[in-house]
Amino acid sequence: MDGRKGRLRAERDLKIGDELKVIGTVPGWTSPIALHLVFGGHVDGDLAWDLNATKCNYVIDSGPADTTDIGSRPVYVVVAFADGSIVKSNDVTMKVTN
Repeated sequence: MDGRKGRLRAERDLKIGDELKVIGTVPGWTSPIALHLVFGGHVDGDLAWDLNATKCNYVIDSGPADTTDIGSRPVYVVVAFADGSIVKSNDVTMKVTN
């Protein structure tokens, strides 16, 4: 998401040092229990979703981009719900350059 303009983006261009943040958002009537960030095909953790703490938006802050992030990679989140269902978000391509 482009936080400056409030629009969803299919691509995001970043430079070394820019913050790598992904926001997972679910409708208020759902019961998410966990989410996973998938960055360039690699699952980055199993994060518990506490609705009392995060409400319907979960911000995953991976810190500043560094030289290991250079290149274009697909990024998405997978959300698990209390009823056992699993949903994958849309892909966003993150391109990190010097």
